[in-house]
Amino acid sequence: MLAAGLVVSYILAVCLAFGLLRWRDYDIAFSGVAWPPAWQRFHETQARLFLKRGREAYGAGRLNEAVLALSYAFERDPRLYEAGGLLAWLWQSSQPSLANRIYLQLIRDHPSRRKETAQRWYRALLNRGDFEAIGQLATEMLVQDPTDADAWTYALLFASRQQPSPALLDAALARSEPLPTGIRSLLQLEKRVRSASSDEARRALTASDSVTGILPFAFYHRIDGLIRLGYPTDALNVLSSPTGLDARTRARLRLDSLAKSGDLETRRLEIGAMLTPTPTLASVELLCAHLIRFPQAALTNELFASLEMAPLSPRPDHYTGYTALFCLAAVTENGPRCRQFGETLRQLSGAPLAFLPSVEAFFRGETEDKRMGTYLSRLQPLSLEVVCALYERQTDRAPAPVALRNE
Repeated sequence: MLAAGLVVSYILAVCLAFGLLRWRDYDIAFSGVAWPPAWQRFHETQARLFLKRGREAYGAGRLNEAVLALSYAFERDPRLYEAGGLLAWLWQSSQPSLANRIYLQLIRDHPSRRKETAQRWYRALLNRGDFEAIGQLATEMLVQDPTDADAWTYALLFASRQQPSPALLDAALARSEPLPTGIRSLLQLEKRVRSASSDEARRALTASDSVTGILPFAFYHRIDGLIRLGYPTDALNVLSSPTGLDARTRARLRLDSLAKSGDLETRRLEIGAMLTPTPTLASVELLCAHLIRFPQAALTNELFASLEMAPLSPRPDHYTGYTALFCLAAVTENGPRCRQFGETLRQLSGAPLAFLPSVEAFFRGETEDKRMGTYLSRLQPLSLEVVCALYERQTDRAPAPVALRNE
């Protein structure tokens, strides 16, 4: 009789606890309450609940509430990748060291998602301009996961160009672990080009053995290097040969070469062709990045006028295109266009985006905070191509056309 009473009491207590937990929105099965060995996994249920609350708070713009919920979720269950990833993203500006620690933990604890985590981390580091950390991450990924060697080599080279010394390249070359085939020789070529005279650098980049083993990225490196040095004709000659580069990359390099050579009319014709018959997200982002790197007022105004007549469709998946247009308008100090594209961004996001005037003021040089990363983190999402162009503009790595050396 006593045993039966205990059983009934236990069942009633379990039913009461189960009902209370479900009422509190816990996603838990009845067996998770009724079976005592399952209680030791209750922290996972708590983590899932707070992840859900964190997502809801983030979606509603309640960022402080989202951070608190996600922090608790990740603390209760560090294996919950989604909680850690979103928390690191939210902390990338205000708590960068904590964000880095979480990304590192995610890479260590979730090897099957290492590539995804590294890409997220790279974007976070790029947004706040932490080029030293980008160089270290890119080098690590080149060693650990060479399947994306081209992308990580580009990231390493880009980061190293934002630094006043070759320390990042030296650190990569000093690694005892083997780099992917050809990457070591490419990094050595990059070091040689930077320290050589213009003529010596030109000869190194046009030498036939500079592409051994790492096509097609080596072709990209050669052409981009010749453009940077001011040898656009050589760059176009290399580009006209079979390179294995995709059409978008070829278009970018051709436009950059034309800009460096000062061929305004051909540049105008090719920009017009990219917008015909209708502009696409890819073409708008490519052209915005190009005109940020190589400013030309007439072409920029013609791009805006063309998009006035045949606009990029204002829909949510084109948000990054309108952010690119806003950035182009801001760097060219075109206030009316900034307001036009800013209003489109507000409509697409459904948010007031009160930070847009401060971003515009930054590009006019009117803010006390001169750090690009402060403003890029607010503009997200923004295409990687445009982000890199903005940094290149800031560091004057892609100046306006200069007198040619090989014409």
